[in-house]
Amino acid sequence: MDIHPFATIQDVLSYCTKKDLKGLYYMSDDIYFNDQCPGISRSKLQKMLPSPQHFRLSDLRNKHEESEALRFGSMFHLAMENWDKFNRLYHQAPVFKGPRGGKLTGEKKLAAINEWEKESGCKAITAEEKSCITYMRWSIKKNPVFKQEFGLAYPELVAIARDPKYGILMKCKMDLLVVKEQSILIGDYKTCKLFDLENEHSILRVICDRKNPLYYQYAYYQYILDILGFSTEMKFIFVEKEAPYCNRVVTLDDQFLELGAKLVHKNLGELARGRKKKYWPGYDSKIKINFPKYLEKEMEELDYD
Repeated sequence: MDIHPFATIQDVLSYCTKKDLKGLYYMSDDIYFNDQCPGISRSKLQKMLPSPQHFRLSDLRNKHEESEALRFGSMFHLAMENWDKFNRLYHQAPVFKGPRGGKLTGEKKLAAINEWEKESGCKAITAEEKSCITYMRWSIKKNPVFKQEFGLAYPELVAIARDPKYGILMKCKMDLLVVKEQSILIGDYKTCKLFDLENEHSILRVICDRKNPLYYQYAYYQYILDILGFSTEMKFIFVEKEAPYCNRVVTLDDQFLELGAKLVHKNLGELARGRKKKYWPGYDSKIKINFPKYLEKEMEELDYD
């Protein structure tokens, strides 16, 4: 299996002038998420789920968006990919407190972290975050299912392919990729809250999250690898962010993939039409709300002679 490495965004752009960007590649997050890097990602396309108008405005709304969850997720992924690099890059920062002595949270905490990183020249991590990520990583590494499935995986590979129907260039970055005899196995790390992994129903809520349905990601990745000629299976490695840092390797039923594929192809068609006609509709102008069954039952209970 040929895997082409890219060191800079200029390497990518130079490569594109010679041939179509199609295949498997090594590239850093700085290159992959660079605005100049060709291709539409899954996270970008799924902004189309509410409406094409939401997709059209997503650049303006989210271009510089940052959150504690995203920051923590980036640190955790690096720790899983390269533990030594993680320890070299991140240095323990002081506890950030406000004027009254309370711990900063949200945007104020992010602002304080950014200021500390500028002054110190280091990436900031708190003692709590370092401890949490260490235990999360240890919990996954000792999972026998993870060892068996992903012990020989390639980390952080990028797949790029062009949709044959609409000509749209698609890309995805896979946390883990295992090459088998007749197929490819993709692994994707997911962090979640305490008790999210307690049972099938709690896991289902995470899988079907409206803002980030995981069956959409599965279908998007599978479609790209299918275009490249690979038979693909995908599994999610979930880990809770609180002690005892329980984890599970989760496989989705085929019907999830079928639903995700229909949504992906629908959104690709909407993207192609939007680019061609310069028209990005929002919600339908009107809607009729049917009387729900639970209110019918309540109304029946209130009936009296």
